[in-house]
Amino acid sequence: MQGGFDVYAGYEHNGQKGACTIGFNAQIEGNNVFVTASHCSHAFTSLDSDTAFHSGVAWAPIAREWRDPPAFNCPFPWSGLCRLSDAAAFRYDISADSIDFGIIAQPYLETIQINPADSIFEVVGKWSANPPPQYSTLYHIGIDQGFQGGFLMSTCSAVKFKYEQGGPERTILCVNKYATDSDTGDSGGPVFTIESDDEVALTGIHTGRTQCCFGVPILVDHWCTDFAAIEADLGSMWVWEPFGGDPLTAEIDGPSDVPPYYTEGCEWWANVSGGTGSYTYEWMGWPGGRHGLLLRLRRRDRRPALA
Repeated sequence: MQGGFDVYAGYEHNGQKGACTIGFNAQIEGNNVFVTASHCSHAFTSLDSDTAFHSGVAWAPIAREWRDPPAFNCPFPWSGLCRLSDAAAFRYDISADSIDFGIIAQPYLETIQINPADSIFEVVGKWSANPPPQYSTLYHIGIDQGFQGGFLMSTCSAVKFKYEQGGPERTILCVNKYATDSDTGDSGGPVFTIESDDEVALTGIHTGRTQCCFGVPILVDHWCTDFAAIEADLGSMWVWEPFGGDPLTAEIDGPSDVPPYYTEGCEWWANVSGGTGSYTYEWMGWPGGRHGLLLRLRRRDRRPALA
């Protein structure tokens, strides 16, 4: 099971159980889960313990909804019921050997069919503290529109969502608007930035779209739930491949204050330990200001420390 796969839970539209997209696999408090949209379950923003199915395993149950916090009374100036994110965690009932942590499947070229075998993205990070800068390019994968992308237009907006006629309306307090294309089955799919080649950093999951006016899709906005809001609702999560042993760490030794007028050579070195995969680090420095040379360490490991 990988992020980007189809999943069928409790959501029904006109009497038909609808498909959504798995966002990503994770570990929360030692539990193996996948994260998708809360509205993909039978009860939007409410734990109902729905059973989830996947078409690729002969429609056998794969997971059950495990964490989907209830909505709360909205703070001023909003009204009605609110939640930080449109996200739910489903705990797997299948062997860990069947779960690909840190992997997102890519669709086949020029089709929306998900390809789990040859073409994958590897998760190397998560935007858990802040969203990417405005106008960054965000990408998402869904079982309806496939692989899409567009600019990040705004961050952490409060938006009302209602997914079916007569269904509950909820204000999600932290969703990001991005210029993309999406449809019903893309809900819950992974949203990410591409860091290099086939390596990505998760920014959240696809939430849905809103349209104006009077039911006519004249102006359509597309939204994704922010990763920080997902963790606030579901708990801190490990999204990389699990491993044993110490995580990758690095410490820089060397001068911490170099005046701009200093012309002699300086030397810094990194003490790196832990981790089980390859890693790289890079230096960035520039003169100026009272503190002179500034340094930044970038570390990357296939199994990095939990943020």
